[in-house]
Amino acid sequence: MLSFLFPEGAATALWSSSSEGSVLAQWGSSAVLDSASSLQRAFDRVAQVDDGREVRYVRPRQVHGSTVIEVDRLWGSLKRSGDSLAEELAPPSHGTSFAEADAVVSWSSIGAPVVLTADCLPIALYCAETGGIAAVHAGWRGLVGGVLAETCRLLRRGRSDATIVGAIGPYIHQECYEFKGPEQDLVASRFGPGVFDHDHLNLSLVVEQVCAGEEVDLAFDCGICTGCDPNYPSSRIGGSQERLALAVVMGSRR
Repeated sequence: MLSFLFPEGAATALWSSSSEGSVLAQWGSSAVLDSASSLQRAFDRVAQVDDGREVRYVRPRQVHGSTVIEVDRLWGSLKRSGDSLAEELAPPSHGTSFAEADAVVSWSSIGAPVVLTADCLPIALYCAETGGIAAVHAGWRGLVGGVLAETCRLLRRGRSDATIVGAIGPYIHQECYEFKGPEQDLVASRFGPGVFDHDHLNLSLVVEQVCAGEEVDLAFDCGICTGCDPNYPSSRIGGSQERLALAVVMGSRR
């Protein structure tokens, strides 16, 4: 399993591969995932983190948009790590539907943001000053709509001095990403023609541009292309129905 440990072990980003068990595109719609779920099995090695606390994985119903959901607002007041989950404060059960969104932000030690991707960029974020973590599904539509910028805004919680560190998992690289049609003009008008090489889009260059504007430190890019590496799903190359799962958890895994 691919992983990245944020500074001082404050949070861990994990990206699944086919060897951890596939996550099917048609699996569920949106949910908090319990210990019996297929995604939990994919991340069974992080069911507990360094302090022994159990985590619940939270993912939205993704629509290639710019909406961001906040775990804390969904759940209300959460028990802190080490406390039992009282029934009235317990996270919703498996199968609970959330709003459509393409990024999840959390300040909870229990709620772990999750997004699924197959070619789009799975981006993990951590803000030291606010203690927030986030998982972002960054495709071209979401990036044009501002999903990454909005996630950063929420993570900072109004603190202009807050620093954000980012980490990028496997995604489709420019050489594999043919991008034609009127959408090319839309992307070029937003990010400039330099993000294209003829009819191929460089998504990572778009993300770098957004991160530079948002003053995000991109500390990690795994360098893996989903179009080339058979260990990761690609919907454009081969039409895979599998999905890569990104989860971000507070603390470091055991």
